[in-house]
Amino acid sequence: MPINSSTKLAPFEADLGYISLNPLQLAAEQCQNVPKSRRGAEFQERQNAILFRCREALAQAQERMRDIYDRNREEQVFNVGDQVYLSTRNLDPKYTGLPNSSKFGPKWIGPYTVVRKVHNHAYELNIQAGNKLHPVFNTGSLKP
Repeated sequence: MPINSSTKLAPFEADLGYISLNPLQLAAEQCQNVPKSRRGAEFQERQNAILFRCREALAQAQERMRDIYDRNREEQVFNVGDQVYLSTRNLDPKYTGLPNSSKFGPKWIGPYTVVRKVHNHAYELNIQAGNKLHPVFNTGSLKP
């Protein structure tokens, strides 16, 4: 059975709490003489343990992916009054006054002045009245 790299469990095991049996194992399987109430409690304990293991493994995988992503990422910090350029990659041409073809248009527009820091990764820019753009942009769309 294939094991998931993030949860370290087979999908069937993570979902139902046990590894599925193949037909040969089913033919040889004998019924255990365990009271039903105890089997239910054991099943619930096993499911809770599997859920805990899955959450821990996924948290570790998420941390590992965050480290890999942050390894090559440089945090951009701007101050109020800084001049920045704005990427045209995700801007709609009808709101910017740029050519309809992004192939022949500029990749960056500006410079614009940073008016205020809205969030760690978002800044408000001084956009001219002719542009119908929302003035707040993510740092991924800005460059000094």
